[in-house]
Amino acid sequence: MLFFGQENTPSFDWETKKYNTELIVLMNKIIEKYPTARATTEFRQFLEILRSENVEETEKVKAYWKKVRNRKQ
Repeated sequence: MLFFGQENTPSFDWETKKYNTELIVLMNKIIEKYPTARATTEFRQFLEILRSENVEETEKVKAYWKKVRNRKQ
């Protein structure tokens, strides 16, 4: 849910398609506090992709989320 939010609370702005900066800050705080956690690995990868895509919701970002979601099933 942190990656892509929910229908009524999306993590990407509907108009600008930019990722919510508060969520980026939250992920970075978790990375700092729990550097060896499994979530930290996921957050680092996701943030790297977001940065490479100018924090916009692109096909590359969607493909990463799909890969993560499928791995959890």
